[in-house]
Amino acid sequence: MRIESGRFGHVEVDDSQIIHFDEGILGFPDSNRYILVPHEAESPFVWLQSVSQSNLAFLLINPTVVKPEYVVQLPDRVAKSLKLQKSSDGLVLAIVVVPEDPREMRMNLRAPVVINTKERLGRQVVLEDMSLDLRCRIIPKDDGQAR
Repeated sequence: MRIESGRFGHVEVDDSQIIHFDEGILGFPDSNRYILVPHEAESPFVWLQSVSQSNLAFLLINPTVVKPEYVVQLPDRVAKSLKLQKSSDGLVLAIVVVPEDPREMRMNLRAPVVINTKERLGRQVVLEDMSLDLRCRIIPKDDGQAR
């Protein structure tokens, strides 16, 4: 299958690469099929590109790259909806916001994107843990003090 992407141009994908999001991504409930596109070689970032909307793509990162202690406790109903039998089948990614100054990049730890890599099912999950940061810095401040 060939998809058109505003960011990547024409992208050839096999149907087996498509990840189905029954509920879409927050704010985009009608876009239900996505693919993962690597950002660059050796980069911790990946793009979640919509199959049906060429200009809809989200920059994602594995949050443990920045916060090794980050652990997601999925509600049972979410794990069931994603058909997650083992945690090793799940991939947890955080949506990244890149402002004008890229040094101010932030990731949302409270609403991760969870993907069952075997079943190719995905969902953005809003976690109830209010201690999780909505705007976690990706690059520490110059003084070494991450906020």
